[in-house]
This record gives sequence, structure tokens and C-alpha cells, in this order.
Amino acid sequence: MIDRALFLAVTLLSGPSPNPVSDFNSGMDAERRGDLSAAAAWLDRAQRTAPRWALPKLELAEVLLDEGGAPERAMGLLSEAQALESQNPRLYHLRALALLEKGDPALAEASERAALSLRPEFPEARQTLGEALWRGGQREEALQIWRDLSSRHPQDTVRRALLVDRLLDEGRGPEAEAELRILVAAQPKNPIWHRRLARTLDAEGRAFEAVSERGKADALSGTPATKRKLRRLPDSKR
Repeated sequence: MIDRALFLAVTLLSGPSPNPVSDFNSGMDAERRGDLSAAAAWLDRAQRTAPRWALPKLELAEVLLDEGGAPERAMGLLSEAQALESQNPRLYHLRALALLEKGDPALAEASERAALSLRPEFPEARQTLGEALWRGGQREEALQIWRDLSSRHPQDTVRRALLVDRLLDEGRGPEAEAELRILVAAQPKNPIWHRRLARTLDAEGRAFEAVSERGKADALSGTPATKRKLRRLPDSKR
């Protein structure tokens, strides 16, 4: 991936005179397509051509963080952007992501709190703040943040599923079950939630209910129900 990005960068630099707006738009289009290498190359050229424009630096930092493996480069870009737009909450959020990648949850927490001081309604920053707190051992506060986010954004099943996982990690089966039942109610034809609910019920020792949920999951996914094999009883010695 790095070699391809380098090839794209060389190709771009050897082409016509750069237009930072056009390059930025090309980078955003590539990012939307999921071609992060091309996006990085276009955005890098845009931010180099227009060094006083913060947005390409922010977008490039986000692409690098999505790819992973370059948190220091991302943080360098964010420092440059901060000199241009010090009150942009997004740069503090992206810095928190880079700090988490570097394994520093305490500084990530501080960065997300700075982002939220500038934009209190910033769900992504709250989500990452929860992750920073979780990794830093402040798990109850992290869970409360994720509960609040799930309540505020009931349509976000990914966020609620993460809450379920964290509750199970903490051994809070009944709470995880309650969240899973919300997911089942929201998407009753999704077999994933029925299977996860079945596993949770199994862990709670509620085998009969777990079998029912597993049966629903099998029916929804078209999986034939597995019949339990009965062992042959040994011959009587009488």
C-alpha cells in the first residue's frame, strides 16, 4: 500500500501544475470510494501546494489514521493545522485517535475533552473519549458515556453493539441482555442479534430461552436447525 501511494505521489508531481482545490476534491472522491492510497496522495499534494489551508491537512490525517500505522505523521499534520485553526474541534478528535493508536489513553482523553469543550454535541468525540477512559481503567465512566450515546442515537446499532460487548466484558449479562433486546426489537429480522442474545442467555444459564433465540436466528438465516443426537443406551445387564 505504501509503494502504491508513493507511485501515485510521483505520478501526480510529474503531471500538470497542481491545483489544490482540484486535488482536494480528487482526494475526497478517492476516500469516498475507499481508495485510501489514492486519497492520501491527492490530499498530500493539496496540503503541500496550499500550506496555509488547514482542511487538506485534517483530511489527510484522517486518511492516515484510517489506514493505520502512521500516527506520528498524522500528529505532525494536526500540529500544522492547529497553527491555522486552533479552535477546530475536529483536530483534537483526530489527535485523540492518533494518541490511542500510539497507546496513550490519558493524553487521548485530554484531547477529546478539549474537542468536546469546543463542540459539546460531537458523538464521535464522545465515543473515542469512552474508549480512552476504558483503556485507562475508568470503565464505569466509559460505560456511562456509551449508554448515553446509545440512548441519544437509538438508530446506531454499531454503537449499541459495542456497548453490549463492553457490558459482557464486565460480566454484566442482564444489562447486555437488555441492550440486545433493544437491538432485536429494532431489527427483528437480523439473525446476528438473535444469536448474540442466545449466547448471552446461555451465559446466564437460561438454556431454554437461548435455544428459542438460536432457532429464530437459524430460521432467519436459512440455516437448518441442528437436531440433537440421542446416544444409544447401553444394553441392559439384567
